[in-house]
Amino acid sequence: MIGGAESGKPGRSHGKKAKILVAVEIAYPESKKEPIIKRAAARIISSYTAEELKRGIDEMVDLESLLVTDGWPAYAKATEGREHLVFLSNQGRNFPLLHFHIFNLKNWIRGIHHRVSHEHLQRYLNEYHYRFNRRNFRASCPMGILRKMVNAPWLPHKLAIAN
Repeated sequence: MIGGAESGKPGRSHGKKAKILVAVEIAYPESKKEPIIKRAAARIISSYTAEELKRGIDEMVDLESLLVTDGWPAYAKATEGREHLVFLSNQGRNFPLLHFHIFNLKNWIRGIHHRVSHEHLQRYLNEYHYRFNRRNFRASCPMGILRKMVNAPWLPHKLAIAN
């Protein structure tokens, strides 16, 4: 849920908050003792129905992926035909990387933007995850691109454009 605290609206009860479906890809690199988040994505959803969850999962998650969810009943139908494991959430303790990612997303909104409108929220989610998923690709950042341009051999304009 994104939208600030509302008294009497804990957990999945939303009030005026936006409902967000978040997916993280967990990797288990041999060089590290702990698992890490490799990539992540988020989508605004209109409800917690199985159909809405399935639509979001289909957009964000490869068909071959193993899905791990909490015990929310709608996930059973939303993940039909996919490999799916259920772990009870235990107040978030069974999904620490997911909750860490959501915590960082909310802190990014609070720290950089202070608040976001519901109208543009999906754009903010896209921006955050674009940056998050490319955080380890330093060569493709603007300085890397400029460095490649400076080091590339000179190319006349006539050869650079397509006719």
